[in-house]
This record gives sequence, C-alpha cells and structure tokens, in this order.
Amino acid sequence: MKKSFIFGLFLILAGLTLGVADIAKAATVPSVIYTYKSSLEDITCNGSICVAVGNNVILRSTNKGVTWKVVLAKKLSTPNDGSNLKDVDCADNICVAVGSGALMVRSTDSGKTWKIINNFLVALNADSFTSDLSGVDCLNKNICYAVGRNFHHGGDITKFELAYGSVILKTTDGGLTWNVARRQKETASLAYNYSNLLPTSNPDMYEKLYTASEEPALVTMKKIACKNEMECYGIGAQRSILRTNDGWQTVTLQQFKIDNPVKVYTNGPDDPSSFGYAVEQNIVSVPQKVSRYNFTGIGFSGDGGVIVEDMGDGNHYIYKSMDNGITWQSINVPLAQSSRNGGGQLTCYKQACVIVAQNIPAKKIDILTSLNKGDTWTAKTYKKRASINGVACVDMKNCFAVGDTIPRGVIIKVR
Repeated sequence: MKKSFIFGLFLILAGLTLGVADIAKAATVPSVIYTYKSSLEDITCNGSICVAVGNNVILRSTNKGVTWKVVLAKKLSTPNDGSNLKDVDCADNICVAVGSGALMVRSTDSGKTWKIINNFLVALNADSFTSDLSGVDCLNKNICYAVGRNFHHGGDITKFELAYGSVILKTTDGGLTWNVARRQKETASLAYNYSNLLPTSNPDMYEKLYTASEEPALVTMKKIACKNEMECYGIGAQRSILRTNDGWQTVTLQQFKIDNPVKVYTNGPDDPSSFGYAVEQNIVSVPQKVSRYNFTGIGFSGDGGVIVEDMGDGNHYIYKSMDNGITWQSINVPLAQSSRNGGGQLTCYKQACVIVAQNIPAKKIDILTSLNKGDTWTAKTYKKRASINGVACVDMKNCFAVGDTIPRGVIIKVR
C-alpha cells in the first residue's frame, strides 16, 4: 500500500510538472491519435498550427497536433461538384487547400475559417475545367503555386476521352486570384515521345530543357514544391522530375531510367477519367490497364538539398540533390526491395526528415527517419493497416501522418 501511495503521488507530481499536453506527447509513438468518419488526404504544420484535409472535411490543431477540432465538415459546392480536398499548405496566416472537381478553398486566419475560390477558372479556357487540382505550395502570405489537370469536354463533362492538358497556377495575393504560370497545350493525343531526352552525367537519368515557347509534358506532375518564387520542382509519374529556376518560364524534365519497363495508370483501371502510360526506351504512350510507378514525396533538407522518393511497387528509391536538381545522388533505403508499399509521403524539418508508407503485404506502416538531412535513414514499422496520404512535422521531435483505414480517416503520430 505504501508503494502504491508513493507511485500515485509520483504520477500526480509528474502531471503537475509536465502538464496534460506533455503527457499526451509522451504517448506511445507511433500511435493513432485521432480518427474521422472519412478519409484524410494531407496535413501541414506552421508553428503551433496544423491543418489536415480530406473528403468533405478540414481539421485544425492549435497545440502542435496534440488535439484536433473539425472546422469544416460539409460537401463543398464547386462548378464541377468537387468535395475531396487532396493537398493543403499554409504560410503566415494564409492557407490554401485544393482537390477534385476544380476545388480550391482559402483561409486568411490560419485555417480557422475557409471560403471557396473559383475565380481562377477564368485563367483557363472557357471550354475547359480543371478536373483535379492535386498539389499546392505556399511560400509566404502572397506567393502560392498549384498544379492540376485540365480536361477539354466540349460542353459535355461526361466525356473525359477528349483533349487533355495540365496547368500550373500562381497567385501573388495570397490565393485570392490566380494566373497560369505554365500550361501544357490541350491535345487530342495522350502520347508523348520522350525519345529526344538527352543523357546526363548520371547513367540512370535523361533530361530535356523546354524553352518558354515549347510544351513540357506537365502530365507527369502530381505535386509541386518550391524553395522560392523562382526555384520549383514537380514530381509524379514515370519517376520524373520537372524543375525550373525562373518561375516556370523554362522547364527541365528529368526522367530516371526504369530497369524493367512498367506501365503507369493515373487513377486506376476503374476511373473513367484515368489514362495510362507505357514507359519503354524513354517513349511514353497510352495503353491499356497499367499500374503506378511514381515519385510520391518531395522535401527540402536543412542543408539546402532537395529529396525525392518512391516507395512503391517493390523497388524503393530515395534521391538527393545538392546543386538545385542538376545532379542526384542515390540514397540507400533500409527496406527490403521486395516489399510492396503504397505511395510514400515525405517531409523535412531542419535536419530531420521522415518518410511514411503503407507496407501492403505486411499490413503495416513503414516509417523511415533521417536526422542528418536525408543522408542516411533508419526504419521501423507500425502494425497498423492504413494507406498514408500525407505527413508533416511540427518540429524535429513531433511528426504526424494522415491517411485512411477504410472508411475511417486517421491521424498517426509517427515521431
């Protein structure tokens, strides 16, 4: 009894000393700290404020991810009936989230309240709509970039098989108005010949520079990340990287060699708006049913480096560049190359970088951590079956991933 009393007194004193929030932080890591009734697609943290978005929902934390509150939970009405928010980013007090069906919402109070933005549609053809805004990156309270895909439907939005293009949007007033930074011209053909890509000093990579008057194949882009207004990177299908040093006036496309040519299907075989690429000898064409083979994560390390990763389809890759994307070094991945993962998600905070990916056959989550700016990585697993859609760090010691366990969305503390 005496021992129990002393132990109880210790817990009381510990609670008074640490505080409730600190006790919550001391919970087992990794662990699920929040669940929601629908899927969660992305998360971002800016100071003590974190924002997570998903299917008809926006969540917000004001205490570095310890507790969460729903700030928006309704079907968002857009010209093309979008509802699923896929990406979010905040800078200063400005937040922008984007998603399917030309969906864009904006906050001017660090994610507390939101309004739909659709005036960016005037920057596109009157006969077109952006069917999928997939990425957004805000540099400060004024400058943000967004990337999406543009379907030409001839007035009939049920016909997805017509011309196709992609677009990069830019705002200079914190997301209130948007203009086209770079457009891929709509074309009735979905085939792009990469045979004119040139070899580089890396025997496993080819590249081509597109001038302001040429059409880069922006269809590869799923995410966008910028160091500043001029230097930006896009990642996506066919293990490709698009980079610019002049605000998308000129674009360099880099494509890493794929040893065993694979096929990439953008949205899955059952999606009527989806299409596929066959990658073989640097020629991209449109075939039948295919599988994903994408770069899915990008981040900037504390030493100014750029890191991209692909954790999918049994072959795992991490590349880092220290010269603004000109050359890339392959980083050892501490995972069995035979393990098939869902798309990995990457974030960096100063010296710390984290990659989180679903290990599909093992029904668990792989968590990779680097504490030296992405140069070396260690791995651990979390026995939780969940797809991972986004990851963000509050600081070097507290990081969170979002995803879904079908049908519920989850926020997982991974560090």
